[in-house]
Amino acid sequence: MDVVEQGNSSAVPSRQQIMASSLGCRLFAGDVVLGGHTAGMNLAELMARTKGDRTYEQLSRDCGGTPSAQRLQQIATTTPQKFPDVETLNALARGLHVQVKTVVLAAAVSLGLDVGVNGGPGWLELLPPAAANLTDVQVDAVRTVIQAMNAPAAEVASVS
Repeated sequence: MDVVEQGNSSAVPSRQQIMASSLGCRLFAGDVVLGGHTAGMNLAELMARTKGDRTYEQLSRDCGGTPSAQRLQQIATTTPQKFPDVETLNALARGLHVQVKTVVLAAAVSLGLDVGVNGGPGWLELLPPAAANLTDVQVDAVRTVIQAMNAPAAEVASVS
């Protein structure tokens, strides 16, 4: 696991750093780099990754009724001209089941802003906010699933 901490090379890795390591990611003072590639997405990409098979009408309901289905489709299919208001940012986070900072970073990337974290949120940012409350046993279970998903096919077949 590559963890870079300023001024403290013997720091104990955080739960997020342990998860990132098991996922094949490297954390650099808050940045997420996936498989050597810069992680980042704009609002349209974030919505595409987290909307699932919900319609814009269903997503609007999940956001609390605002933004409207028409506005959500506009956000997902056009380049924004201005930064979304706080109400919209909070609603999108609620409806997409991600942290508000993930939506803020994606909105900034959509506007072409350099947000200083390798361009925007990585897929670890797509974890629901409740993931921060996982117990050590739950984190170990998630790590085991991810390790199994990354295991060569021959290893998986021998375990079955």
